[in-house]
Amino acid sequence: MISKTTNDKYKFFVFNSEDHYTHLDVITAQAYGLKVELICDGKPNFLYYPKDSLVSGQLLFKKYVDDLYPMKLQKVKGAKLLLNILWGALTESRTYKKTVDYDTPFDLSGCDVKKLEASDKLRTQFLKMNEQQFKTNYGRIKPFLLAFARNQFFFSFRKWEHLIVRMHTDSLYLTEVPSDMHPPSEKLGCLKSEGTYKVEISGINNVKKDKI
Repeated sequence: MISKTTNDKYKFFVFNSEDHYTHLDVITAQAYGLKVELICDGKPNFLYYPKDSLVSGQLLFKKYVDDLYPMKLQKVKGAKLLLNILWGALTESRTYKKTVDYDTPFDLSGCDVKKLEASDKLRTQFLKMNEQQFKTNYGRIKPFLLAFARNQFFFSFRKWEHLIVRMHTDSLYLTEVPSDMHPPSEKLGCLKSEGTYKVEISGINNVKKDKI
C-alpha cells in the first residue's frame, strides 16, 4: 500500500486503486517520500518473476527499433507510427465494446466492466472473465513498461517538475525551457524540441496548440 502525504502533486506517480504496484513504482514512491507498506491480510501480496522466466526488453524491442528509427529520421511514412504501436500491440487487452438503447436488455454477468458511459445510448467496454485478458502472451510486460517510463521520467526531470504542466507518453509540456537542460538532439533517447506554442488543455487528450 502506498499512501499520499500532504503534498498532493505527484506528476511522475500514478496511484493504483487496487494497491498493485511494481518494484519500479515502489522506488519512485520512496523517492517522493511517500509511505510504502506491505499489505499483510493473509492473502498473497507479492508476485515474483525469477530470471529464467523473464524476457529482456532488448530481445523484444532492440532489433525493431534499430531498423525503424533511422527510417523515422529520414521521414519515411509510417515509420513513427510503427515505432509507437509495438508495445501497445503486444499488451493489447481483449476488450469488447457494446452500445445499446436504454430499453435493450444486455447481460454483463461474467464480465469485468472497464468503462460505462450514459448519453443518448448506453456504451460499455468490458472483458469476459472466462477469456484470457490479453491478446498475446506478452501482456504482463504492460505494467512494467509503464512503471519504467514513469521511473525514468522522474529521475530525469524531477528538478524541473515545477515547470511541467502536462506529460503524455514520451512528451513534456513545460512553461519554459530550463537553462541547464541538455540541447535538443535527434539521437535515440535524447530530448527533441518541437517548438514554442500557446497551448490550451481542456482534457486528458484534448490539447490545442498554436505556434508562437
